[in-house]
Amino acid sequence: MTPTLDVLTFNLNNPGRERAERQLSYLEARPEPVLVLTETADSAGCELLATRFESAGCSVTYPRPGRGEHGVMVVSRLATEPGAVSLDYLPHRCVSVTVGTTEGPLEILGLYVPSRDATEV
Repeated sequence: MTPTLDVLTFNLNNPGRERAERQLSYLEARPEPVLVLTETADSAGCELLATRFESAGCSVTYPRPGRGEHGVMVVSRLATEPGAVSLDYLPHRCVSVTVGTTEGPLEILGLYVPSRDATEV
C-alpha cells in the first residue's frame, strides 16, 4: 500500500474578518492535515486565520505580502520545517515547507499564480 498525505487547497479571496470566521469554521472541520490557502494578503482576515490556527497548535507559514499583493499560507497539523524552495522575487507567492510524516519528510510547495493580469475585466 502506498502511503498518502491529503492536502486541501483553498482560495481565501483575501477575506474580511467576518468571512474569515466562516472560512475558519469550514477549514477547522476538514480532515486534511495540510491546508494550502491562496490569495492571502496582509489583512485582518488573513491574520485572524493565521493566529487562530497557530493557537490551535498548527504550524503556520505565512509570509505577509506587501500592499496590493497576494500570496499563500500553508497550515499544517503536522510538524513542519522551512522547505528547500525559496524565491527572491515575490517570495510570498511561493511557500515551501517540509512536513514530517510517519513515512519521512515530504516537501509541500504552495503557489499563488493569478490566472489573469491586473487590468479591469
